[in-house]
Amino acid sequence: MSDEVVAAFDVDGTITERDCVRPFLERLAGRRGLVFAIARRPIDTTVAGARRDRDALKEIVVGGVLRDRRVAEVEAEGRSFASYVQTRFLRPDVMDRLLALEGDAQGAAYNQYVMERLQTDTELSALREQLDELSDGFMAAMQQGSLALELANASTGDAREALLAEAEDAYLAIRTEGAGMPEWHLGLARVYFRLGRT
Repeated sequence: MSDEVVAAFDVDGTITERDCVRPFLERLAGRRGLVFAIARRPIDTTVAGARRDRDALKEIVVGGVLRDRRVAEVEAEGRSFASYVQTRFLRPDVMDRLLALEGDAQGAAYNQYVMERLQTDTELSALREQLDELSDGFMAAMQQGSLALELANASTGDAREALLAEAEDAYLAIRTEGAGMPEWHLGLARVYFRLGRT
């Protein structure tokens, strides 16, 4: 057992000038290996892509590439890739700031830099606002569909049909976002059941 201490950071775009995940995986498995990793899980890949779920896509690709590989192989390639990153991708301004500091001051400076970037990055702010709007809209549609469905259960005749149509419209309006969510599928299935559709 080694006494080595390893510190891992998400450095893409902060300490480095670009994403490092894909280049490392390509170096480890080749482009063909990345394609095979995706092809092994076509349904999960399609769902993650449709939902624009980068974390799920990374899990699929990284899991597929690292599957059945020896730790020593990945470790050796990681050391080699770290040297490559050091000569090609590190941001000089950040490295100069960090190297001028010692110990805890390095961590504090890094944290400050990341927080400043999160607050001043207009693209990130716009994405955060879009996510908030999508989340709010999705939840509102889910609640509208659920409420219309419950009201339909207590109604009869034309009022019941109109409420079921409203519930269906609410669920279908968010079909892209809800496609991978059991709650959405259940809500729409309940509407179709009451409408006599399958």
